[in-house]
Amino acid sequence: MYYSSDYIPYVPPIKGLPEEMSRRDARICFNHELKQIDLRIGQLRQLLRENGINLDDSDRSIQELNDWFVSNMQSSELYPDRLENYGYAIVTDIAMYIGNQLIIRSDHKLRWSLNIGGKKGFSYQRRVITGFSNGNYPNYEMDIDQTIAIYGVWAITINERKQDNEFLELIESALSKV
Repeated sequence: MYYSSDYIPYVPPIKGLPEEMSRRDARICFNHELKQIDLRIGQLRQLLRENGINLDDSDRSIQELNDWFVSNMQSSELYPDRLENYGYAIVTDIAMYIGNQLIIRSDHKLRWSLNIGGKKGFSYQRRVITGFSNGNYPNYEMDIDQTIAIYGVWAITINERKQDNEFLELIESALSKV
């Protein structure tokens, strides 16, 4: 079980779905998230430490995070095809950690941005990674939270929990577009 009495989930300053917020409120939430990244990664590291994992910046550590995530995500009792709320809080922290890894590993060519284009877009008014300069991907953006949440749902809905290297592949794929 991955619960920790010391883990404090992220709480946004304004409740609601990003796509339904005013631009002002979405910007407030985005700026708040950026200010919380170090704290959130610290919470994730503490949670993993309690589960026998020392999260650092190595590929080995990222693989251990991936394996732990797949093994520990649980479905909501009310909605079995969704993660439980605690799981989504952990998704947010993992996304912040992986996003920071992308920024560091790209020598800061990548950055966090607020997606304000395309109101019908999947990531509208959400925190995304941008700065991809590869000629084939000039407007590419990566919504890591959504990607990891989908991966978590995949982990709980299949009969056999397969251990793979999704997080490392996500990082490798993103860096190939820089």
